[in-house]
Amino acid sequence: TKEHCASNRSATRWPRSWPPGPRTHRSFRPNPQGTTSSQAAAQASLADLLQLRAEVARLRRQIAARPIPSASSGHAPATTPEAKPAWAAGEFLAQESWGDFGTETPLSAVATQLWALRHGDLDRLAEISNINPTALERLRSLPPGTLVETLGMGRVTGARLIEIRETGPDTFEVHYEASWDGHLPAGMTSGINRVQAVRSGNGWKILLPPPLGEKPGSGQ
Repeated sequence: TKEHCASNRSATRWPRSWPPGPRTHRSFRPNPQGTTSSQAAAQASLADLLQLRAEVARLRRQIAARPIPSASSGHAPATTPEAKPAWAAGEFLAQESWGDFGTETPLSAVATQLWALRHGDLDRLAEISNINPTALERLRSLPPGTLVETLGMGRVTGARLIEIRETGPDTFEVHYEASWDGHLPAGMTSGINRVQAVRSGNGWKILLPPPLGEKPGSGQ
């Protein structure tokens, strides 16, 4: 009846906001991995630490292979060579371009050692290497003009870098092959050399093998 329908309409009270709009409250989203916030923070810190260690290792390798700087004025030869590009693996560094490149990197220390040997600069060789006093005095006592030949560097034409690799926290090993004009010097069967460079103060020092170099633990 009309009276029944009217009573039903009056009994039904719809909300003012009907139909409901989108929810404005933040819904709960569980962590799909089941980790707490502290565990997630610890995992993030570990990832940052591993990334930092990898970056430090990369920078150390990059520093070791930095370009060889131009020859310094303090120990430069008569004809000062121009600035050199990086001594990259496979690159040949001609003897005419050698100079005192300092000891800022392992490669520059090796190049400076080659120059010192080629020019018979024993004072500079003593500064950048572990040459033992007995061998140094024996070389100083050689007749004038015979030192470079005695060191086997009289006819050297240059050196080709084979590789440089890190062997410890503060040590690198440099492999290079020296070339000569003609036959190898007496007593040599190959021009390939393996030179150890160790950090010393703000630079690098060359470890010469015996009998030129001090034996490990001998005190130099």
